Amino acid sequence: MDISHKNFLEIYEYDSQNYFLTRHFSDNDQIGTNARNSEDPYKFRLDSNTSDIQLIDKDNNYYINELGLRGKINYNSDTLAIGCSYTFGMGVPEEGSWSQILGKKINKDIINLSSPGFSTRKICEETIRFCVKYKMPKTIIALFPGFFRGMLLEDVDFYSSTQNMNPLEQPKMPGSNKPLFRNVSFDPWLYYLKKKNFMSFVHTTKSNYFESRDKQITYMENVFSPHQLILDNFNSIYLLQSFCDSHNINFYWSTWHRPSSFLMTKLLKIPNFKLKNYIEFTENFSKHDLDNNDTFINKMLAKNVYCDDNHNSEFINHPSWDIGSDHCIDLEGNKIDEWPSHPGIHYQTHIAEMFYKIYG
Repeated sequence: MDISHKNFLEIYEYDSQNYFLTRHFSDNDQIGTNARNSEDPYKFRLDSNTSDIQLIDKDNNYYINELGLRGKINYNSDTLAIGCSYTFGMGVPEEGSWSQILGKKINKDIINLSSPGFSTRKICEETIRFCVKYKMPKTIIALFPGFFRGMLLEDVDFYSSTQNMNPLEQPKMPGSNKPLFRNVSFDPWLYYLKKKNFMSFVHTTKSNYFESRDKQITYMENVFSPHQLILDNFNSIYLLQSFCDSHNINFYWSTWHRPSSFLMTKLLKIPNFKLKNYIEFTENFSKHDLDNNDTFINKMLAKNVYCDDNHNSEFINHPSWDIGSDHCIDLEGNKIDEWPSHPGIHYQTHIAEMFYKIYG
């Protein structure tokens, strides 16, 4: 009786178009996830050959450099900005991202190593790889996603995600019927009440979130214990922190994720807590003690609802000032309204102001 699930050795047969092997098993030059030396990867281009939901931004341009990262790189720079889509500047012009705003304030070029969707673990791994391969900086500034975000290879024969793909289909390698494996980030649902000192994971029974519709396979979001995700993320930050300590690199970090910031207020009370140089951001930016989900709070902050500052910014009249110009469409080109846009330049300005204080 054949008890094999599939012959996975076939996946590891190398050919020139095998992006999976090239990306994950070779010491290639690419750091980011976007195609190198490309322009405007987030302009509307309907591609019937992919099952992905597509991210579209009609107001901003995205120049992708030779490392698959956003913007031109000054390899003589001694400062790195690392993070996920917030630091990448999704939804805002390149000069409206917090790393560019901060660089202008301190009169320095800052290398932006960020990629949309990256988990903290992936961010730390790629940062160390860049430092070893290209440049040892003097300072690394990190704005991490939530401590509950993880990344796995997209493989519907074992598990799939509610994010980024139609679970009924699996992408293929160019010119091949072999599966194309990609790193896909996932975030379990969270609920937290700061006033009552309570945070929990939301368990859903909706079939489209609980298991794939074709193979009855559990989604990534339900595979890992939340405590394992927290531990993995913190160990990754500690690894990067230790790397910086051993190479005399200044390392400062925060998170845009409110539940993760809430968790940090607890963990910082542990004697000899191993993570250093954490800067609280989200709770200070929100001038009201509100209980709600993270997406709602971020969108309200982006629209100036909880900000009393009068910003003297060149971008105040930009379409992306209040909220990012990015949105998602389905394969028919219809906008998916429930998919939240990223915070705009106003939010990016507050991030830059937070990190600017470390130079004061």
